[in-house]
Amino acid sequence: MSQEMAATGRLDAAADDAPDGARDRADLRRMLALIRRHGASLALATVLLTIASLLGLALPLVIRSLVDSVLVSGNLTRLNLLALGLVALFVVQGFLFAGNNYLLVRAAQEIGVDLRLQLYERLQRLPLGFFRQRRTGELVSRVTNDVTVVQDTLTQTPITLLRELITLIGGIGLMVAMNWRLSLLILVVVPPIVVAGAFFGRRLQRLSI
Repeated sequence: MSQEMAATGRLDAAADDAPDGARDRADLRRMLALIRRHGASLALATVLLTIASLLGLALPLVIRSLVDSVLVSGNLTRLNLLALGLVALFVVQGFLFAGNNYLLVRAAQEIGVDLRLQLYERLQRLPLGFFRQRRTGELVSRVTNDVTVVQDTLTQTPITLLRELITLIGGIGLMVAMNWRLSLLILVVVPPIVVAGAFFGRRLQRLSI
């Protein structure tokens, strides 16, 4: 940990004298270093989330088979099997989401601890003139609130984006596999409706102010 803090200190010193572009790259390297340190937990959380999201995409297929069994074939044996499979699907998906949340929260907390330690080490090396020009509440807010925002950005945001992407792409693929003609109609009609709704919604919001 001391070697990592020393390396971070050298990077901080170099970044202070660098232009804005180089400073942004140095900040990005520091953030990536924090992520790599807990990469195993984040990678496993990503795998669990991916499997859970894919299982969620299988839910419409199970429900379709369930409805067909009741309304079309009247096969009670198949109905019971599908009902048990649906329960098992929910249970497995729940365990996967629980494991994902546990790993994600643990990695986020550990990243937050590392970041606060780095900030504390950095504050210890600053001259006294820096503290005369800053308010105590501002510094405390940087170490507490801003660190929480950073750790959420490094952990929650990418995982949430991945989950939404899997749901969107998988959902579209599932729709096309089930009925490509109806899916094509939906993909052609829905986007203009969404764009028009967003446009008129913003106009109504401005008029209501």
